[in-house]
Amino acid sequence: MSAPSRTRRSARPAGSAPDESTARVVPAPASPRSTDRPLWAPPLSDLPLSDLPLSDLLRTETRPAHAAAEQAFALEDRLRDVAAYGALLARLRDVYGPAEAALLGLRGWDRLTPVVDVAARQRAHLLDDDLAALSAHDAALPRPRPVPPVLDSLAAGLGWLYVLEGSALGGRVVAGHARRALGADLPVTFFSGETRHGLRTDWRSLLAALDAFGAAAPPEVRWTVVAAATAAFSAVGGVLDPVGGGP
Repeated sequence: MSAPSRTRRSARPAGSAPDESTARVVPAPASPRSTDRPLWAPPLSDLPLSDLPLSDLLRTETRPAHAAAEQAFALEDRLRDVAAYGALLARLRDVYGPAEAALLGLRGWDRLTPVVDVAARQRAHLLDDDLAALSAHDAALPRPRPVPPVLDSLAAGLGWLYVLEGSALGGRVVAGHARRALGADLPVTFFSGETRHGLRTDWRSLLAALDAFGAAAPPEVRWTVVAAATAAFSAVGGVLDPVGGGP
């Protein structure tokens, strides 16, 4: 469930921001500062944030929400039995299904540099496959309770996609732990990414697209991306019941 760190690049690639990216997800002050974080952003570091590539800004500013989502994930307890694992998949489906549908509905992915193929990055159907396989084991699964995000701009979509794609890389570690804990035949297609080739290449491509988008975007749009990524981490953490709770 984590977006991996990377070495900061010395220069930001050039790119152009789509017209519709100016919509905001989180209300900003009427006159945001041009070189610093907006008044509503938490004071997390003394770095010159206006000079950071957008992907580095995302990693820095979403750190608390990322840590909270990791804590809610509570992997060891989620792997205590097949039913608990199934409940984890069902809760994740509540986030990934609506989020991926919303991402597909946004325009502008083909105008990013490089182009981002959102359809090829869809993973909710893998949760459906794993849940169907678990149902054959009579696992008790909770009823769905979808959590649709509000994605009204490409900037918001980029923030959500940053979180969802980062989790795809971390999922391979989860898949290994899950099969060691619950058996080699446990369905882990969603976490393992075994049906998707070039995952790391896709991740690097997304970071490049983020940095190109951020280099051309005004400060309030960059902060819209950050706010959306923070909301995505919070949605993942919030949809997971406390470990030991009922479905």
